[in-house]
Amino acid sequence: MPELARFAAFRSLLFVPATQERFVARAHERGADAVILDLEDSIPPAEKDGARAALAAASASLSARGVAVLVRINSGEQRAADVAAALAASVVGLVVPKAESPEDILCVAAAAAESAAGKRAGIALMPVCETPRGVLSAPALASASPWVVGLAFGSEDFAAEMGIAPEETALALPAQLVAIAARAAGKPAFGVPGSIAIIDDRERFERIAGAGKALGMSGAMAIHPGQVEIINRVFEPSVGELAEAARICEAYERGSEHGLGAVALDGRMIDEPIYRRARALLERTAGRASSVSMGADR
Repeated sequence: MPELARFAAFRSLLFVPATQERFVARAHERGADAVILDLEDSIPPAEKDGARAALAAASASLSARGVAVLVRINSGEQRAADVAAALAASVVGLVVPKAESPEDILCVAAAAAESAAGKRAGIALMPVCETPRGVLSAPALASASPWVVGLAFGSEDFAAEMGIAPEETALALPAQLVAIAARAAGKPAFGVPGSIAIIDDRERFERIAGAGKALGMSGAMAIHPGQVEIINRVFEPSVGELAEAARICEAYERGSEHGLGAVALDGRMIDEPIYRRARALLERTAGRASSVSMGADR
């Protein structure tokens, strides 16, 4: 089973077209927690074979620099070939677009198992909920396979399917449904309730990323290197937040030692749910530090 803790620590996942050598060559410099080599939307139909052929070298280069590499595969008839190419490369996970049912995930898992031919125990799968049916199926997708390590919300495709503009007011509900489904399964969720195509208005994109965090998202996907720093900053707890979480945990644990179920701290009551939230914040930050260290040691 894939290491869920590693994915739970991710904030930013940067899409990079697998065929763009100059983008791949610098992807490790962008500060993203993971890089998604894309075989889907950014690759024209005539270049799909070339993109699959480029995976091995691209993923090996990034992995050697300590980068966690995922691959976004295609749906439909291209899927099996994409999975086989990804399994032959140095990747830690597959991003499964337009996922709408557990069967979609099970088909990818079966293709991965067949391609692996016993060489690896499994590979992380991240379904992307980007259609109305996909969003409504989010709970089933989150638990469709032991290999599923999280969910993502595809705001642009969802808006297109709905015939609406990718605005926060219209996308807040579906984005949070995906976040709720992922969290209910104990897994992270990635996405924003707005357009990820915004690359020249940093203030607006930061607001959208902040709205995603407020809805329960763990992080977000980026299509431009300039978005990575914003995502990391928005989803990274501040020094003050970490210090507050540590104080909450200390106070609650000290109270528990004396048989108390709740304690007072700075004019508010700290009970078990507040303690769990603070503890989760600290553990996620520690998990990210461990993941970074693991990548540096590779």
